Amino acid sequence: MKKRLPYYIAYILTLCLGVFLFANAEQSLEILSKIIGVVCIIYAIARTISMFVAKKREALFTLGIIINIAIVVLGVLIMTNSFGLSAILGLIIAIYILLDALWKLRIAFAAKKFSLPHWYILLLISAVNIIIAIVALTNVSSVAKVSIQLIALGIVCDSVLNLLSLAFQSKIDKSKDN
Repeated sequence: MKKRLPYYIAYILTLCLGVFLFANAEQSLEILSKIIGVVCIIYAIARTISMFVAKKREALFTLGIIINIAIVVLGVLIMTNSFGLSAILGLIIAIYILLDALWKLRIAFAAKKFSLPHWYILLLISAVNIIIAIVALTNVSSVAKVSIQLIALGIVCDSVLNLLSLAFQSKIDKSKDN
């Protein structure tokens, strides 16, 4: 649980971000990109801290650090050059939500395989998130209120999926150990 705490914090903050964006959909993408930039930086820092707390020097440790640095740089770029990046920000978010939801489908099926209760909730939210991401991808060029709300709803669903996935992953890991 301790090594996953930074992820829980990051996902809860991302959930708050999604709720805020949904409630203030008429805000410009410039503000959205600044918030996303901050979340990227916080997320990368949380990942880096958890890597050092785990004290595991795996072969991918250096790659993980490089990826975290790239996420911080991306976050800074998004924050400082939000006007230029706002055009592609919706596309990036929609693609991320789609890929992440597909990954969560895999976790849902693994949870079913291990007979974990309520695995279907993860499956259902993943399917809804895939639909939301596809709809957001078709509306990414417009800055209409609906597109921003779809992206915000996708962020909320993704955060809930991440929180559920962490909980399921903990149970799957315990089942494997037994």
